[in-house]
Amino acid sequence: MSPRRFIRSDRGNAGVEFALVLPMLIVLMFGGFEAGNFVWNEHKLVEAVRDGARFASRYPVSTFCDGERAKPATDATYADAVDVIKFYTRTGRMPGSDQQANAAVLPRVPNWTSDSQVTFDPGCGKFVRTGIYGALTNEAGDAGQAGPLASISASVPYRSLFHGLGFPSVGIVLRARSNVAVIGL
Repeated sequence: MSPRRFIRSDRGNAGVEFALVLPMLIVLMFGGFEAGNFVWNEHKLVEAVRDGARFASRYPVSTFCDGERAKPATDATYADAVDVIKFYTRTGRMPGSDQQANAAVLPRVPNWTSDSQVTFDPGCGKFVRTGIYGALTNEAGDAGQAGPLASISASVPYRSLFHGLGFPSVGIVLRARSNVAVIGL
């Protein structure tokens, strides 16, 4: 093959174009996987917090509140209920009597390592006064104060799908919060 025919030949064009486009395709593909993983983790965290709030709403108001004030955290019934709510929020399961078995239960979201990442506020003194709650009465007989507004929130560090394969995830924290009226009267 003469040098002139070699320069005019287009036999390797597809290979060169593929080599130029391949890095961009790889970045788009792995970026799409990482974005999907982020959205999935965020969804699972929001779902867990909503489930935890619904679970907490089934407890009697008297478990958490003395009138419009929260019971002290040293109260055994209060502390046990909060521990169960936090464990349920993080794992989606009820805690068993065996602490070792509880430690082996997988969290709903990767990197959700402890129940301390869950915050529970029983909402004593913050009452729902609208909708169906406006006609209800609390334990003292006060109308429109039957549903305290309990809140659950969680903050979990995001774990990258590819652990630093060009997609930094250090410092990214997933957060979710849910409020629900306590209906366990």
